[in-house]
Amino acid sequence: MVVVHDMTLEIAMVLGAAQSFLPSWPLPVGGVFWMAVTLVLTGLVGEWCYRRLGFPRIVAYSATGMAIKLAGVAPLVGVADSGLRVVLDLALALLLFELGARVDVRWLRRNPWLLASSVAEAGLSFVVVSFLLSRLGVSPPVTLSVAAIAMATSPAIVSRVVSEFQAVGQVTERLLLMTTLNSIYAILLIKLLTGWMHSTTGNPLLAVSVPLYVLTGSLLVALLLAGGVERLSRHLDVQSEAATVLLFGLILLATALLQMLNLSTLLAPLLAGVVFRSRRVRPWVCPDHFSAAGSLLVVVLFVVSGMMLSPYLLLTGAAMAVVVLAGRFVAKLAGVLVFARLSGLSLRQGVMLSLALTPVSIIAFVLATDLGLTFPGLRQELASVLMGAVVLMELAGPLLVKWSLERSAEIKS
Repeated sequence: MVVVHDMTLEIAMVLGAAQSFLPSWPLPVGGVFWMAVTLVLTGLVGEWCYRRLGFPRIVAYSATGMAIKLAGVAPLVGVADSGLRVVLDLALALLLFELGARVDVRWLRRNPWLLASSVAEAGLSFVVVSFLLSRLGVSPPVTLSVAAIAMATSPAIVSRVVSEFQAVGQVTERLLLMTTLNSIYAILLIKLLTGWMHSTTGNPLLAVSVPLYVLTGSLLVALLLAGGVERLSRHLDVQSEAATVLLFGLILLATALLQMLNLSTLLAPLLAGVVFRSRRVRPWVCPDHFSAAGSLLVVVLFVVSGMMLSPYLLLTGAAMAVVVLAGRFVAKLAGVLVFARLSGLSLRQGVMLSLALTPVSIIAFVLATDLGLTFPGLRQELASVLMGAVVLMELAGPLLVKWSLERSAEIKS
């Protein structure tokens, strides 16, 4: 009996000591674990879709985020969340700078019909979407805001599909140029509309000061960023690891500065890329390390955008989304085709370019969220109008871009 008692005491002591270092049960599963599982799952699904189906990987990224949200295991996320917004702003800044740096605006001087085509497709998109939404009974501030956002093609979708499939040709180059230009138009018009909405609430001074401050400040930061990258590319091998770290740091620093000063985190990096490219004779080759780092942020960007899915808003706004997207496509088609021959594009190429200009993405949510923070009364209506269009285009948009570039013989099979 004494032996049994001693053994019992020893077992109790061992179990007590084990409790000091063994994990508790059930296991404490934290956010890092689910983030890792999400990234692994997203990478596997994206690679399977790319290799087996020939789909752009970002389709799988968005779809995975949507599936996680519908399964009820995704945390509540929103563009306005401070920590998430930092990641999204940085990811978009990298994409927008890279897009701007690929566009040669001097092409517009050699072929002014390109600018006419860009203004026409963006302007008609604004007019048609405004008309359709007003007929559907949407309030004027939301109508004008969504119409302005609808001018822009998704830079994230376009730049990733073009890079992933190494598209090259007239349609591709025009797609990159027009995406850059209509994104600039949309951001500028949103800032002007913000000022106008301030004036309707009894603050006429803000109607001028707000857009002037945002536009001037964003341009100054863009010039500083372009100058820093230009100096970097002049004195360092851009393919080196040190240059990649410095480039990433410059864009991160510019993003942080823009956030602190309440300036546009979308407009400044896009303009910085355009200014940087305009100062170079030869095209700029993005560093390999930089693209690799940016790719991880792109995965996060599209997964998170998928997690923002609201089934209720999607169902209630699906019909409106189809109407708006159809009208927007017709507007872009008309704007491109009317100047296609004059700008040196065939009718077939014009149709393919119009299709490739249709995607909208998370940049629409970022613009809408900024408006919602300034005017809280518009937040719910903006989300209900935009949600369906963004969800449809995050899934269909990359496929449309790839299909259009394939039919233009600019993607090697």
